[in-house]
Amino acid sequence: MRARGLPPIAALMLALLAGCPSRERHDRPPAPPALPPPPSAPADPAHAGGAPAPIEVYADSEVGDWRAYRVTTESSLAPTVTAEVVAQITAVDAEHVTEAHAGRAVVDGTERTQHDQGQRPRAGLTIDQLTGNAAAGWTIFDLQITDDVHVVGGRRFRCKKLSYASIDPLFPGKRTRTELWITKEVPAGGLVEERELQELGDTRFVITQRLVAYGAARGRTWGERPAGL
Repeated sequence: MRARGLPPIAALMLALLAGCPSRERHDRPPAPPALPPPPSAPADPAHAGGAPAPIEVYADSEVGDWRAYRVTTESSLAPTVTAEVVAQITAVDAEHVTEAHAGRAVVDGTERTQHDQGQRPRAGLTIDQLTGNAAAGWTIFDLQITDDVHVVGGRRFRCKKLSYASIDPLFPGKRTRTELWITKEVPAGGLVEERELQELGDTRFVITQRLVAYGAARGRTWGERPAGL
């Protein structure tokens, strides 16, 4: 199994879990909670990732905007692992923003940290760029976009909800379904929550990214930023 579009620390966690030795069935952790089942891929689905994102989440970004979120990886192979990640806007120009990620997770009793950054367009953002799929090259299909009010941390966010299936070119037999909530209310990318289910044979992962705090360069804040990130 591999991660698509996840921040580096989440991709690291998924790789670590995938490499864990398999356990006897009676010793495995409980199955992760269910999402809508991933559909079987049609023979040659049209790729929807080049479509425009429903919100230009970086159009008004300023240096200093940040967003903190928790990444939880539940697996049929190993115990659940949780990471804390902060995304922060570190540079802007007329066409692009630079978004840096800092994350940490405790895996097998050891704290692991990782840092990375990338550019996003201020305008013309596509579904591929929004989801991190531009580099991964998965085929996105069965895309649905709706208006939704999503509650995280006791707060209601007016969101666009994206729901889609995707095909990993390295594992075409794997079934993947993603649900993603974004809003202009949240700086540094707009993410409120993302849930992705991946299934390959008896192997199952549910990866959840959930907003815990944010802050804007102009001082608007909500929640508590993780210490040290």
